[in-house]
Amino acid sequence: MLEQKAEITQALQAILKKSGKDFLSLSIVKKKMGAGLRKSLGVRSSHSSKSVKELLEPYLGETLEILKGGRSVYLAIRRAPADWALMELSTHATKGVGALGKLLPIFSKTRLIGVLNELLKDGRVLASLNEKGEVRLSLPEALSQQTPVEAPVCPAQPAAVVPAEAQGDGDKSGEFERVFNELERQRLFVRICDLRRRLSWPREVFDEHLRRLRQEGTIQLHIADANLMSREDLDDCFIDENGFRMGMVTRHDK
Repeated sequence: MLEQKAEITQALQAILKKSGKDFLSLSIVKKKMGAGLRKSLGVRSSHSSKSVKELLEPYLGETLEILKGGRSVYLAIRRAPADWALMELSTHATKGVGALGKLLPIFSKTRLIGVLNELLKDGRVLASLNEKGEVRLSLPEALSQQTPVEAPVCPAQPAAVVPAEAQGDGDKSGEFERVFNELERQRLFVRICDLRRRLSWPREVFDEHLRRLRQEGTIQLHIADANLMSREDLDDCFIDENGFRMGMVTRHDK
């Protein structure tokens, strides 16, 4: 029973992974289900999103959740509400509340404003007015040269320059792929802390390899959920150039 439950959870994760998105409406999820998954869940084409939600809830596991947006219900990667907003602002481009709402339909307008108010209160997001008097939001780093602000939640670390002798003579890509595949068979979203420990590379070598794969578009990094990880696991995550603690990695389909 537990094995079947895990298989269903992985099948739901795979739907998100193959779509290249962190969330999908339940109506789209239903369309993307294979016949086997539909049968296992008891999902029929006539089922409403509410019925699909009830059928999916026992199989969400630790990595998935269902969110009620303004108009639809969504299957999404599990992460803290604030992290969704921070990720959309991580490009250092200012955004209005309306534009942010379109990028994050997983939130109702009321909930999104509540999340943004908390981020503004904590100094993790800045607000400014443009020439039209419209509110624009950005991360502190984007305005750090103009406005003194608190440090980001996870202090940003500069990209490490890995000395040639630390990299070794061999190509580490093959070793990385082998270990990644072993971990991925157990869960489609591989934890960075598990990957780091299995490889046992010097920290700067591992981090530089992740940066290179991300720049090449081979992998995608996802923010860590501190509520689901131990202190040791968090310490072995990856801190990106914006100061975000990345806890999971997925690989783009070839």
